Amino acid sequence: MKNRLITLLSFVMMMSITDIVDAKTGQKDMIPLDYAVINSGNGYELRRVTYIDHNGITREAELFHIQGQTGIDNAYRYGGLPLSEKMEMEAELDEWGGDWDPKTNAYSKSTQQINPEEVTWIINAEVAALKTYQEEMDYIKRMGLEDIVLEEQGASAKNNKFIICHRRWRYKSKSYSKSIDETLSKNHQIGGNNAYIDFEGNIDIDADIDLDLTYRYKRTRFGCIPKRVSVTDLDLKSNYEAAGSFELTGVAKHNFGDFKWEIAKPKVLDKWFMVGPVPVRIAMKVPIEIGTGDIKVRAEGQVALVKPVRFRGHFNYKCNLGSCTRDTSNHFDLNDNLTNSLGASISAKLSLAPYVHVAARPYVYGEWFLYAQVGVKPNFPIEVFGYYGNLCGDGDNDGTREWVNAGLGTLEFEVGITGEVRIFRNAIFGPRYWRVWNKPLLFFDFLNPGSTAFSPELRPTVNSTTRNVSLPISIRSCVDQYTGKFPQDYRVFWGDGGYSNVNDIANAKTVSHQYASPGTYNIKVEYKPGVHTIVPITIEGDDDDDGDWGGDW
Repeated sequence: MKNRLITLLSFVMMMSITDIVDAKTGQKDMIPLDYAVINSGNGYELRRVTYIDHNGITREAELFHIQGQTGIDNAYRYGGLPLSEKMEMEAELDEWGGDWDPKTNAYSKSTQQINPEEVTWIINAEVAALKTYQEEMDYIKRMGLEDIVLEEQGASAKNNKFIICHRRWRYKSKSYSKSIDETLSKNHQIGGNNAYIDFEGNIDIDADIDLDLTYRYKRTRFGCIPKRVSVTDLDLKSNYEAAGSFELTGVAKHNFGDFKWEIAKPKVLDKWFMVGPVPVRIAMKVPIEIGTGDIKVRAEGQVALVKPVRFRGHFNYKCNLGSCTRDTSNHFDLNDNLTNSLGASISAKLSLAPYVHVAARPYVYGEWFLYAQVGVKPNFPIEVFGYYGNLCGDGDNDGTREWVNAGLGTLEFEVGITGEVRIFRNAIFGPRYWRVWNKPLLFFDFLNPGSTAFSPELRPTVNSTTRNVSLPISIRSCVDQYTGKFPQDYRVFWGDGGYSNVNDIANAKTVSHQYASPGTYNIKVEYKPGVHTIVPITIEGDDDDDGDWGGDW
């Protein structure tokens, strides 16, 4: 946790170093190219940063990132922090903070108790190791820092060859503003093939962010080179508006395999013949087996936002080393009903395909040497499916997804051809299976009066001029994989005494109806008695067309 905090503050402090360089010169900011850890321990990291400086030259610097007394001790013992720096930093822990004194450009001694483990520094390792006046002057010339050092030393530096810099803190502040208008998405899977969690998230965000940063730094004794930086305060403000959604799906599945039994393998041919001096045997068996097919189970749970959640707000927080305090904040929920935005479901599926397999297996010498097999494999795919949740559509289009259930079973008849070739018991081809014929046989709805997941989705459109209604009837998404093979029948009650039968809906069908007069009607589309969807429609028109002509009697 400490190293994460150090890394986070390091980037803020690196901005601070750049600002010290550029605040008065007006030159370009430093451009970091690489930022690699070369040594680390509890409470500290030593990183090498490669960057392009304000003169456009590519350079490298080694930076200590240190947190608290523990970091000071470990950086000194294991990271090469100079003893002089260690002693100065330990002294700073006793004088941190205080009130700002504009006359001395410094804070008075703090009356606030600071946790020594919450103080952080970033230190240029090479600058901290400079010991003499000449070493500092050589460094300034080599790095092209003459203008920067003059600004740090002040106007009197031009007339003085030898200046001693004050060792107290210098305080500065910077402000940054950033506008964000982004659409972000993330997909991630946790787990393996048989048990995993899929996460999918999307967010649209529009925000204005203002950051006020207050920092302090110390300089070398002779050249006034900034060498050690600490952040004192962060003031963060933002106005934001965002809309987001997510979907979290957990899946557990297992294939128990194909349990099969050979019930017979009669030999129908066994012949020998000569090829010159070489005797050759050709024989054929007819293996007959029965089996379950792959027995597969799958369970799935899902939690999702079925429509984006929208919100807007503002915050202003002030943070120092000890804590963050709220200045102002507010939040506005832009959703009609947040509960209606949430959805969940759970489903389970069992499948197997009992079969009989009859094949012709001719072989040379023996099955151990070479054989080819072609067979016919009739089988009966069986599937049992259960579902409960509200992620299966909005039947009446009122903005609330209904909770529905399903308990289904299906039976099909399928015929396939199999083939394989083996040499020395090694598979050269196959085993392969080619499906040549399939017929759905039976569909079971185990629930009484019926699975409510078959209550359809309705999206009527009205033409009041012709008094005609067009009504698309759609199967919900959690069961439409079954209606593709087993289409379902529905009855439409138009609300005016008339009805229509709509048969064999595999995915969606559209029917229409013309009303005799204007009015509001409740259309009900029924799967089975008690399992239906009702949607109201209004035919607009003049109800006085047949009224009496003229004025009052």
